[in-house]
Amino acid sequence: MNLEQQLNDLNLHWQAAWMQTSIKVLLILIGSWLLWFVLKFVIRRSTVHLMQKREGESARRGQTLIDLSLNATKVLVLALAITLILGELGINLGPILAAAGVLGVAIGFGAQSLVADVLNGFFFIAENQVRVGDIVVAADKAGVVESIGLRTLSLRSFDGVLHIIPHSSVTVVSNMTHQYSRALVAVGVSYKEDPEQVARVLQEVAEEMRNDPE
Repeated sequence: MNLEQQLNDLNLHWQAAWMQTSIKVLLILIGSWLLWFVLKFVIRRSTVHLMQKREGESARRGQTLIDLSLNATKVLVLALAITLILGELGINLGPILAAAGVLGVAIGFGAQSLVADVLNGFFFIAENQVRVGDIVVAADKAGVVESIGLRTLSLRSFDGVLHIIPHSSVTVVSNMTHQYSRALVAVGVSYKEDPEQVARVLQEVAEEMRNDPE
């Protein structure tokens, strides 16, 4: 067999191996997407029945836990897909993991705020401090909680601005809708009006608003 024939055979073998690897990588991507789709469906489906039985505080906390579960599941599926793809490409994961461990120690001191963000986000949910839909004041920003991620808290202020706040920046949270909420309204009254009549009218209006479903 001459050199040219050997090169041709080697080229064909390389093409066949590359095609096989490409097909496996494609199957891994499709399988990962399907796995994420199924897990997302299961998480949402399994909580629909529970969410229908809950109202108010419990419903908001349940929605927060669902969002956090979906984020964590997405990260796990992505990590699994990357690991399998690297294995199919023939990349030895041992040295990479070892280097990642050394690199993690090296940058750990610089990533303390990131760790603090994740831990604070966990305690926000575990201790039932803040839920999606609550009206809070955090890091000098007031608004409605739109989402609670692993690292950040998203607040939509009353002027429509979305504030993305790292959990490590939140030292004090003032939750104005935890268990119940109260609105303080200043009402101007003329000095000539009867104070008892004014108080009675205000109480009647407050009762009407309280009984209004909207």
